[in-house]
Amino acid sequence: HPYDALIDLAEDGMTVAAVRTLFTELRAGLLPLIEAIRERPEVDDRCLQGRFPETAQRAFGERTIRAFGYDYTRGRQDKTAHPFMTKLGRGDVRITTRYRTDNLSDGLFSTLHEAGHAMYEQGIDDGLDGTPLFTGTTSGVHESQSRLWENLVGRSLPFGRGHYAQLQAAFPAQLASVPLDVFYKAINRVERGAVRTRSDEVTYGLHIIMRFDFELELLE
Repeated sequence: HPYDALIDLAEDGMTVAAVRTLFTELRAGLLPLIEAIRERPEVDDRCLQGRFPETAQRAFGERTIRAFGYDYTRGRQDKTAHPFMTKLGRGDVRITTRYRTDNLSDGLFSTLHEAGHAMYEQGIDDGLDGTPLFTGTTSGVHESQSRLWENLVGRSLPFGRGHYAQLQAAFPAQLASVPLDVFYKAINRVERGAVRTRSDEVTYGLHIIMRFDFELELLE
């Protein structure tokens, strides 16, 4: 397939046939799961909406990813419209974050996501500098690291138990009266939406599947 050559640039050895097999299985599991979730009572996520000053969001995010292991002596964090991580060279792995003052999720989870990418790059042995091995293995492995920190850690109850009190202290007017279990359910709400980077764990995969389908149609 002509798309094989393009897939191979990001995911060495992967083919359209292999992706189709994987996505067919994934779609078959996701669609009924999403429908089952839609039939349950809607989760209240109003605690994530309100007024969240950007400076406080940034301070909390920086403190959190420092605790995760992101090394600011070998990187920095800046503001952008679409979050990304870039590795300029040995000892210089930078991240960017998008903030919304009317919603807490964007700034928090884009920070955790990009820090995941950056910590993966910062963890590569400096002895490999100057070789083809001095970067992430594949795009898929890279994304597994960013989403591990964003979702498996950042949206977990253990994360909440360790960091939610600090978040409440940063935004007392908005969160002081919100119990952890309410916040936990809010940040894990499942909802269909048009923006992949703002989607939840369940619907995120469908964004990728649909994008793959569209790209195949364009090439064919």
